Amino acid sequence: MKSDKLVYNIIRIILLVSFALLAVNFGCGGGGGGSSSSIAPVGHDSKMFELHGSFSQLTNIPSLNSSSRAADYSDGQYSITAHYKNDPSHDLGAFHSMGSSKFMFSLPISEQSKCLVVVVKEKNTGRLVGSAIVGNLPTADDLPEDVNRVVLENFLIDEISTAGMLMANEKGISDARAVTITQNDLSRISNNTLTVSAGPRAPKTPIVKEIAKQSGGVQNIEELAKAVKTVVGVSVLPEIGAAVKPAIILSPVTNASEMLIAFVELVKEADKNPQINSIIVQNQLPTALIFNGVKINSQTLPEILSQMVAQIVPLVSVSNPEFNPGAGLYNHAQSVVISCSTPGASIIYTTDGTAPSASNGITYYSPVPVSSTMIVSAIAIKPGMEDSSVAFAVFNISALPQNVSAPAFDPQPGEYLKTLKVNIFSATADAIIKYTIDGTVPSASNGMVYSAPVDVSGITMIKAFAAKAGMADSPVSVAVYNIKIVRRASAPVFEPAEGTYAVPQKVSISCATPGAIIKYTLDGTTPSAFNGEIYTLPLPVSTMTAISAISIKDGMENSEISRAVYVITLPQQAAAPLFTPAGGEFTEPQIVTMSCSTVGAAIKYTLDGSMPSGLNGEPYTSPVLITKHTTIKAIAFKTGMTDSAVTTASFNIVAVQQAMRPSIKPAGGIYTATISVELVSSTAGSVVKYTLDGTDPSETSGLTYSVPIMINSSLIVKAVSIKVGMKPSEMVSAVYTIDISGPPGKVNPPSFVPAAGIYTATVSVALASSTAGAIIKYTINGTEPSETFGLTYSVPIVLNTSAIIKAISLKAGMQPSEVASAAYTVNIPEPQPLQAAMPQFSPAAGVYNAAQNVTIISATAGAAIYYTTNGAAPTVASARYSAPVAISATATLKAIAVKAAMINSEIASASYVINMPSGGGGGGGGAPPPPVSLPAKALAADSTDNNVDSDIEITFTEDAIWRGKVTAVKLGAATLAAGAAADYELSDGTLILHPATGIAALKTAGAWNITVTAAGYLDSTVNQGVSNGALASIAVTVQPIPGSVDGGLFTAQPAVTLKDQYGNTVTGGAGSTANVVVSIKTGDTWTLGGTTAKAAVSGVAAFSDLT
Repeated sequence: MKSDKLVYNIIRIILLVSFALLAVNFGCGGGGGGSSSSIAPVGHDSKMFELHGSFSQLTNIPSLNSSSRAADYSDGQYSITAHYKNDPSHDLGAFHSMGSSKFMFSLPISEQSKCLVVVVKEKNTGRLVGSAIVGNLPTADDLPEDVNRVVLENFLIDEISTAGMLMANEKGISDARAVTITQNDLSRISNNTLTVSAGPRAPKTPIVKEIAKQSGGVQNIEELAKAVKTVVGVSVLPEIGAAVKPAIILSPVTNASEMLIAFVELVKEADKNPQINSIIVQNQLPTALIFNGVKINSQTLPEILSQMVAQIVPLVSVSNPEFNPGAGLYNHAQSVVISCSTPGASIIYTTDGTAPSASNGITYYSPVPVSSTMIVSAIAIKPGMEDSSVAFAVFNISALPQNVSAPAFDPQPGEYLKTLKVNIFSATADAIIKYTIDGTVPSASNGMVYSAPVDVSGITMIKAFAAKAGMADSPVSVAVYNIKIVRRASAPVFEPAEGTYAVPQKVSISCATPGAIIKYTLDGTTPSAFNGEIYTLPLPVSTMTAISAISIKDGMENSEISRAVYVITLPQQAAAPLFTPAGGEFTEPQIVTMSCSTVGAAIKYTLDGSMPSGLNGEPYTSPVLITKHTTIKAIAFKTGMTDSAVTTASFNIVAVQQAMRPSIKPAGGIYTATISVELVSSTAGSVVKYTLDGTDPSETSGLTYSVPIMINSSLIVKAVSIKVGMKPSEMVSAVYTIDISGPPGKVNPPSFVPAAGIYTATVSVALASSTAGAIIKYTINGTEPSETFGLTYSVPIVLNTSAIIKAISLKAGMQPSEVASAAYTVNIPEPQPLQAAMPQFSPAAGVYNAAQNVTIISATAGAAIYYTTNGAAPTVASARYSAPVAISATATLKAIAVKAAMINSEIASASYVINMPSGGGGGGGGAPPPPVSLPAKALAADSTDNNVDSDIEITFTEDAIWRGKVTAVKLGAATLAAGAAADYELSDGTLILHPATGIAALKTAGAWNITVTAAGYLDSTVNQGVSNGALASIAVTVQPIPGSVDGGLFTAQPAVTLKDQYGNTVTGGAGSTANVVVSIKTGDTWTLGGTTAKAAVSGVAAFSDLT
C-alpha cells in the first residue's frame, strides 16, 4: 500500500480531532509503502469514475436520449463522445440523460492515468459545437481504500470549456490532474463514494489552472470564448443551411488559432451578408474581442492570428503564502502573520475549511487572530501572474479562558484618496477597546479608550485590543491607512500607429507628462517600474512585434499600459502580367499572348470582368482568341511571393464603316467667269481633304476644306471625306475649264475669320481674299466700303464691343468684289469680386485621446474668421476667432473667412472625436488605444479622353490594403454601384467610371466631386471634369425670321448648335468647328441668298447675312 494512503488515513483522524486540512491531488501519484486504515479495502476492479455535467445555452441542444454512445441526439443533428486525448478514435462509454440538458458518463478507473476529453460535434459535418478537457483521471492506487467511486459533478460544457480545450490543443497540454480534493471534499465521502465539485465556487482543477497559465491568463480564455460563442452560435442555427456553412465556417476547428481565424472570416462575411448579420444582432453574439491585448474584428488579417497565439507568454506563478508562527500546538491564542515574497501580491485566506480563491475568502490586511483550534488556508494572487498554490496551517490552541474577539476596522485598511472616519468594534459584547495611533502597543496602561470613529488622514497606523472582565484580552489588531491623492501620468503614444506595413518601421514612443520616463517591453510581459527597458531612442521593427509601454513619474500614479502590434509583410511581389498586343480598338479578331517576367510564375485570367485570383479564373496555357469587345484581367502568382497586381486591358473589335463620298458643287465643266466651288460630306463629323494640283488627297496630304474654293483658272479638284474611326471615302474629282475672254473678272469677296457670331470676350477678326494681289477696304460703323471709302486692311481687327464689319476686295484691272459683311455681338461680362480663401484647421480633423487647441487661419490677408462648434453654419454673428479654440469633447468645428469687397469664403468643417482615457487602478493594463484613421489616398483626375463617350479613369498609387477596404464610391451624394456593367470598377491603381453604361449624371458635361470611402482611412476626394462627346446631331437654337422686304436680310439670323449623343453642346474637339450648310426646304421655290456655309465656333454656327 502506498505512503500517500497512510498520510490520508492519519489526516482523517486529525480532522476528527482538530479539524485539520488535507489536499490530496488526483493524477500521476507515486511512491510505495503501507497503510493502517481501519476501513475495509475495496478491490481495484470495482472502482469507477463518473462525470456529471450539463450543456450551456450556447448550443441550444435539447435533452439527450436515455443513453447516447457517440450517438445521435437532437433528432440526429449532434453527437457526443468521450475519449482519451491521445486516442480520439476510441469511444469510451455511454452518456445518460439526467433531465433537461444534463448528462452522466461513467468509466472504470484503470491502472494508468490518462487525459479524458469530452467533445460535442455536428454529426453530418464534424463541426465543433462544444468540448471540454477533463484532465488526467486518478488511478486505482491514487484513491483511499474505502473509496470505490469518484464523482466529478457540476461539470459544464460551454464556450469557456471549449475555449480551454482549443488552447490545450494549441499548447499541447494534457499532463495535468483532473481533480484536487479539499477538506470539504473529504467530508463528503459517503457510501464509498467521493464527490468533487467542478462548480464556479470550487477550487480550480489542476488542468484548468495549467491551461490558464499557458494561455497568458484567464482573460485570454474568456476572450477566445467570445469567438467560440459567435462561430458555434451561428453554425448550429437552422437558419444557416448546410450548403452555406462551409463557405463561412472553417472545418474542422481543432485549436485556438483556427477558431480565431473562423471568427474573423465569419464576422467579415457578416459585413456583406445581411442574413448572417441579422442572426448575430438578434442573438447578441460578439463581433470583436481583445486577445493577448490586441483587438480582433472583421478588419484583422487572418494570417497574423497563428503567430499572435504562438507569441503568448505563460504566466509566472505567485510565491506560496507563509505563516508566522507556523502550524502547531499552542497553549495560548496566536496572532498569525501571513506573507508572500512576490511584490504586489494580494493574500486571500479562509478559516472555515473552504479553499480560498479570488471569489472566496477574506483579503489579508493585518494578522489573523487565532484563539481556538482552526485551519487557516491562504492563496496569493496578482494580476498578470498565476495564482499560488493553496497553503494551509493547523493551529491547535489548548484550553484557556475564552479570548475577547480581536477588534476589527471599518473601512478595511488600505490606500484611499480621501480622509476617513474609522470605526473599531469587537464581536464580544460589552468589551472595552483601547487603541493607539503613535505606533506604540495599546495595553491596560497605554492608549485611548475607543468611543467614537477615529479621524484618519495621511499615513496612519491604528493598533487596538479588546478587554472584558473574566476573559483573556484579545490579540492586538493592526490597521495601516495610506491617504493620498495622486495624479496619473499620461499613457505613452506610439508613432507610427500600430498596423500592417510593407517595410520595416522605426517606432517612437512619447508621453505628454513632462519629466516622465517610459518603460517598454517587447516579450509580451507587462512593463512596470521593475520590468522592461527605459525608452531612449526609436525602436527598429522589422518583424511582427508587440510593444507594451508605461509612463512613470515620481509623485504620480503610473500611467495605463499602452500596447501596439506591428505586422511587417516583406514577401516579394510577383511581376504583373503583360499582354501582346496591348488593349485597344481593332477592326479584326486578335490573338492575345500573356507573359510574366517572374520566372516560374503562373498566370490566371478572366474574360467576364471579375477579378482573377488563386481561386478564380482560367490558368493561362496558350494564346487567347478575342473576337468581340472583351476586358481581360490577369494576375501572376508564385509560391513564396505575394500575388502580382492585376493587369487589365480592353479589346474592342469593331466593324469599320466607310465615310460617304463628298459632293462637289457646281459640277465640273467650262465656265466663263470665276466660280465658287463647295465641297460637302454627308457623313456627320467628317472633314473633307482636297487638292488642286492633280495629286490624290488622303488623311495625311491635301488641304482641309473650310470655305468655298474660288477658281479663276482651269484645274482639277480632287476630294475625299475623312472621319476618325472610319475608312476614308472613295475619292471624287471634277475638272473645271475657265475661259474668261469677256470683260475683266471680279475680285473674290473677302472672308472673315472667325465667322460672325456671339462672343463673350474680345475677338480678333482677320480678313482675307483668295484673289492674289487684292487689297481689302472695310468699315465697322455700318457704312459701305468702296474704292474711295473705308479703312485699308493690314492687321486683324480687334473688337471689344458689338459691330458689323463690311469689306470689299480691290485689284487693279479687275472689277471690285461684292461687299461682304459679318455681324459680331460682343458681350463681355462684368468682372466678379474675388472670394476669400476657405479657413484651414490645425490640427486636422480626427480622433484624439486628449483635448485639442485648434488654430484657424485663412490665406486671405486681413480676413476675419467666424466659427461655431455646435455644427451650425457660421455667420458674421457667430464667434469671431482670436485665439486657438479649445475642443475638450467630441464636436464639429465650422468656420468662414470674411473680408470687405470680397465674397465670403466657403464654409470649412472639421469633426474632432475626443476619447479621454478612463481612470482606474494599475495592475492589469488598460484598454487598447482608440483607432486612428489613416490619411486619405490621393486621387488624380482623368485629363485625357475624359468625355461622356469614354470611361473615366481616376488614378492613384496602388495600395492593395486601402483598395481592399474601400466600402463606397459616391458621385456627389449618390452612392455608385460596382461592376463592369454598372457604375464603376476598382482595380490596381485605377478607379474606372462608366458614363455610357452606368452613371446617368456623368452623361452631362461639367465638373463632379468623386468621394471614395475606405474603412480605417479618411475619405479620398477628387474633382473630375467631364467634357462633351463626339458630334452626333444638330439643333436649330435660333429660328430664322424673314425680313419685311423680299431679298432683304432675315430679321433674326439662324444659329445651329452641334450636340453629342447625350445632348451636350460640342464645345471642344474636332466636331466643335464642323462646317454647317443651310438650304431651302425641298419643294420650296424661293431663293436663299448670303453665306450658306459656316464653320461652327465652340459648337455654334451663327449665320449673319442670309436673305
